[in-house]
Amino acid sequence: MKKIVIDIPIKLPSIPFKDLKEKYEVNGLKEKKNRDVGGLKESILMVGFCFPIYLWLEGKYVTDGAGRIMALDMLEYEGYEVPDIPYIPISAKNKKEAKRKTLLVSSRYGEISKESGTEFLLEMEEIDLSPVSLPELTMEDLDWKPGKAEYEVQEDEAPEPPVAPTSKRGDMYQLGRHRLMCGDALGLTDVGKLMGGGSEG
Repeated sequence: MKKIVIDIPIKLPSIPFKDLKEKYEVNGLKEKKNRDVGGLKESILMVGFCFPIYLWLEGKYVTDGAGRIMALDMLEYEGYEVPDIPYIPISAKNKKEAKRKTLLVSSRYGEISKESGTEFLLEMEEIDLSPVSLPELTMEDLDWKPGKAEYEVQEDEAPEPPVAPTSKRGDMYQLGRHRLMCGDALGLTDVGKLMGGGSEG
């Protein structure tokens, strides 16, 4: 029988998958579509079960991991052996507080932009990202494809110099503890003025 691989590098408590299905209520916060669960199935088969679920033990409530449980259930139906599932216990006074923590862990406090997503994927040219699902973007939106490890740099055009420059030779600007001077770096007079008898420039 094919077996699901648990790939979590630390020792966590675990629960038999049968008990999880029969004795625990799974939160229904997120709508689960077949394509989403299918992506989770594919990712579990590809890299193993890598992220523990979160349980409120006293109330037998799954606060995070509903989609993964559905994916595991489908894999079990397809003939895979599902081992005990690692979990992280959460504390809650009651179900209301457990649900509140479900909302917090499921909240989105930022969005993936084309730029941030592309930068994140820069060193992932050898990795199959087909199961990845990003709510804000599709993988086609990103400036990334397998085998492409770097940005395609687009050079900006240099602006035309002003007709009447603001700075003139001898002008000096204080930049924090440093000084910037409009002058001749090979001219002793200019260098002496810039250094002002000190060692910083």
